[in-house]
Amino acid sequence: MPETYTSSPTPSLHPLLTDHIQESNLSSPIDVGNVLWFKYRAHTDWAIAAWQAIITCIHSRSWDPSVPDAVMAHRFALLIWSIDQHLPTNLEEPIRQWFDGNEVAQFEDQPWSIFAGACLELVVRGTICAQTLMDGFVYRAWEWTSVASEPVDGLVRAVRRSCSLARVVLLCEETVDWVGGSIAMTERLRLITARGLLLHPRKLNDLLEKMTVLVCMSADPVLEDSRTDAAELVKGISINPVIRGALLCKTDALRTAFGHAVIKKPELKPELIAALKVCLGVSRIRDDDGGRLSLPR
Repeated sequence: MPETYTSSPTPSLHPLLTDHIQESNLSSPIDVGNVLWFKYRAHTDWAIAAWQAIITCIHSRSWDPSVPDAVMAHRFALLIWSIDQHLPTNLEEPIRQWFDGNEVAQFEDQPWSIFAGACLELVVRGTICAQTLMDGFVYRAWEWTSVASEPVDGLVRAVRRSCSLARVVLLCEETVDWVGGSIAMTERLRLITARGLLLHPRKLNDLLEKMTVLVCMSADPVLEDSRTDAAELVKGISINPVIRGALLCKTDALRTAFGHAVIKKPELKPELIAALKVCLGVSRIRDDDGGRLSLPR
C-alpha cells in the first residue's frame, strides 16, 4: 500500500524532543530521528518542523548541565543527520531558507557554541555544504558590518562568531578548537575537502568580494575589539598556501574586487592595498585612476 501524505502542518515536535532530552540527554539521537520519521513522515513538512524544534531545544538547554557542550553538539548533529537520511531530498535547502529568515547572532553564548559545533559537524558529514554555512551566517554577518555606522546590539558578537566559524572552515588548522576540544584528523581532512568547493573557480569570486569586506572590518572602529578577530583572519587567509594558490589563479578578479572596495571605502585604501600585496606576494601595487589596481611594470 503506497504512503499517503498530508500538507497539514506537523504538530509541534518540541515537547517530544524535550522529553527525550530530559530523560536521557539525547544519548541515542539516531533512535530519536527514527521515531520522528516513523510518527510524522506523513506530513510533508515534518523535517523542517524537526529542525525548528531542535533549534528551540538548543535555546532552552533542558539537558543535564554537566554534559559537555561538545557532546551535546555531536548528539544534535547526529539527530539532524539521521533526519536527513530519511528524506527523498536532503535537508540542506530548508536549512538554507531558515538561515535566510533568522538572526543567529541572537543565540546566547552556550547555545551558540552547541549550534555552531553541530553545524560544523553537519558540514563534515556532508549534510550541508560549507557554502551554506558561509552564506547563511558568516557572509551575512560581514555584510551587516558594511552598513553599520555605529555600534549595534549583537554586531560585535556576530563578527567574533563569524570570524571563528570562518577560521575553522577556511583555514582548517590542526590546532583549532572544536567546541572545546581539538579537531580530529579525519574531521580536518573532511573539512579540507568541503573547503575545496569554496575555492572552486566558479565559487571563488564570492570569497574574493567578502575578503575585501573582511579587510574593511579589521579597520572599522565601529567593531571595537572584534577588529582583532577580523585582522587575524585576514592574515590567516592571506598566508594560507591553499587559499593563496587559489587566489593567484584569479589575480585579475582579485585586483578588481579590491579596486572596487577602494572606490567604496577610500579612507581604507592603505589597509586594502596592504592586504592585496600580501595575497599577491608583491611589494608594490600601482593605483591607477578610478580604483584600478595593477602590478607595476
